Amino acid sequence: MTYGEHAVGKQLKNGKKVWTNPYQKNRFLLYFTLILTMLTVSNTWDPVFDGASITLSLAIGKLLRISLVLGPVFLIGKGKLIGIRILILFFVIQFLALLSTLFYLAPSSLKGILQFYIYFQFVILVGLFASCFYYRKR
Repeated sequence: MTYGEHAVGKQLKNGKKVWTNPYQKNRFLLYFTLILTMLTVSNTWDPVFDGASITLSLAIGKLLRISLVLGPVFLIGKGKLIGIRILILFFVIQFLALLSTLFYLAPSSLKGILQFYIYFQFVILVGLFASCFYYRKR
């Protein structure tokens, strides 16, 4: 099975692929939030494909960032809410780093782009918090 099938909750039972829903609730909010979450790492390797050379440490950092997003998405598809908590922690740290960059380090030419990215991160965080409360097991 592919990563995407695992991430959305498909499982192998008796040699057949079967859709499962470990949350027993509508997963629209969860899918919407996870799509936004995966968009944050979708262009990670673009500079390399444009011909830029990167160092080993930068490549390891990019792989770590992708793993910190896609690993918890896999866990969420399996019904483990710890994945949502890991993503919340990751995006809170990233959100705070973006805020500090915006206020202290960014030149005025980049402030508009950073503000958009901060709003995007905020929407993801709201979705993750809402998902955490909606899908929690009682």
